[in-house]
Amino acid sequence: MSSLDVAPPAVPITQPAQRTVDPVPYRNYRVYGFLVNDAVLLDYALRSHLGTDEDEMQRNYAIGMAAGCIADDFGIYPFLIAGVWYNGKPRTCVAIASEDFHDHMLQVDKENVEKLKKMFHTQKPPRWFTHV
Repeated sequence: MSSLDVAPPAVPITQPAQRTVDPVPYRNYRVYGFLVNDAVLLDYALRSHLGTDEDEMQRNYAIGMAAGCIADDFGIYPFLIAGVWYNGKPRTCVAIASEDFHDHMLQVDKENVEKLKKMFHTQKPPRWFTHV
């Protein structure tokens, strides 16, 4: 007798209940890294053909791409290019840790801290900034 000859069970088999995650309401959280100079990154992006300066969205994209390429060249992983608040103004930050569990960057890697210091030519440690 093959398995195809067996009658189906009397009670339908249902999939186990799937756990759903409620969307997290937007909240400010902090990221750990260094502020970057947007003008320098934009210049780098334009020279490297990583983006354009046509409008604010394209400009921000180019700045993020430039920061990402530079961080990648220094072997920094994982990293996050984040908009942060600094002195009441939005700025760009290359971050290596985040308080938001969605970023999967909850721990600070000391090796990445040293790579960031080398990238920014500084001995100052990174700081925590509030994400925009």
